[in-house]
Amino acid sequence: MSLQFIIGRAGSGKTHYCMEEIKKILRQDPRGNPLILLVPEQATYQNELALAKDPRLGGLIRIQVLSFERLTWRLLQEVGGSARIHLSDLGKKMVLRKIIEESKDKLKVFKRAAGQVGFVEGLAEALSELKRYNASPERIAVKLGEENNPDLLQAKLHDLIFLYNATEAYLATGYLDPDDHLLLLAQRIEGSQMLKDAYIWMDGYTGFTP
Repeated sequence: MSLQFIIGRAGSGKTHYCMEEIKKILRQDPRGNPLILLVPEQATYQNELALAKDPRLGGLIRIQVLSFERLTWRLLQEVGGSARIHLSDLGKKMVLRKIIEESKDKLKVFKRAAGQVGFVEGLAEALSELKRYNASPERIAVKLGEENNPDLLQAKLHDLIFLYNATEAYLATGYLDPDDHLLLLAQRIEGSQMLKDAYIWMDGYTGFTP
């Protein structure tokens, strides 16, 4: 296994280099080990079209253009786990609203804010960001235990941890949070035969969270 970085300013030809390497391999052997081009979701169609329009290629059976979300879905179909219901962002907000309505008496600060316009959307984004940075309820609880925290911060942390845990418990009954795709991918990737001998290119990302 080897890892190669292709570095350069915007417009210097990084994407062109990757695409030409993929096309070269496809021309040499259309049916070898899997080739995967990982790009942001909004760029998958554009890259598939660029490959499909190349008259030099006899077919695209060997290459898959995927986002991380689509890669996770393919992997779960292979190794198991795709039976869980995949929630959309809207579905996640509906779950959060249900939990808040049923738990208002247990909240210290958010009980008063729960009825405000945009509160559920803001809370959903906060929980998504926490997951992207590997901030579990247990890690947040460490901050809750610090003695020098202002009372208002303590109360907000309490409510955040409670809602975070309640949401995770609800999802565990058979749902999949869209923010858990990368976690599932990391947990299951070693069991995938599809990825075992694959060549993977990654392009179009400006940065990564932990």
